[in-house]
Amino acid sequence: MATDWRAMRPTLTRTTQQILRNLPARLRAIARDAHVSHSTLARIVSGERDATPAVARALEDLFARWGRQYAAAARRLRAALRPPR
Repeated sequence: MATDWRAMRPTLTRTTQQILRNLPARLRAIARDAHVSHSTLARIVSGERDATPAVARALEDLFARWGRQYAAAARRLRAALRPPR
């Protein structure tokens, strides 16, 4: 059964915003390497748009590829992608 992602949207968006605001990398570099639009990430950070599971998974995959410095960010996104209990 598919999970209704709308239930996890607030947590996923908040987690994604916090991670993107606190990373040492520039937003454009993150967007480029995650194959996500820079404007999409900027709108998520500013609160104009909610994070979707597709964007969160793209970021999680990127941070896992980028290595140890970004491992905590990947773990936080993975946890936020879990359906609420």
